[in-house]
Amino acid sequence: MAITAEHIQDKLIKELAAVHVDVEDTSPNRCAASYKVLVVSAQFEGKPLLQRHRYYGRRTLHQCHIVKA
Repeated sequence: MAITAEHIQDKLIKELAAVHVDVEDTSPNRCAASYKVLVVSAQFEGKPLLQRHRYYGRRTLHQCHIVKA
């Protein structure tokens, strides 16, 4: 299955109960190799930045085989 911006957005909304998600394909020629992602979720409230990144990674990236750079 190809990973698309829509797939990532749907997964983040579901897994993190996100109220706002922006996913932008930043790879050359929009070939789905690199994404810029903005997530707003109440689950991040009160957590430091590193903890938010780890929470995000554990819940989403590893499950759909996406590598976070």
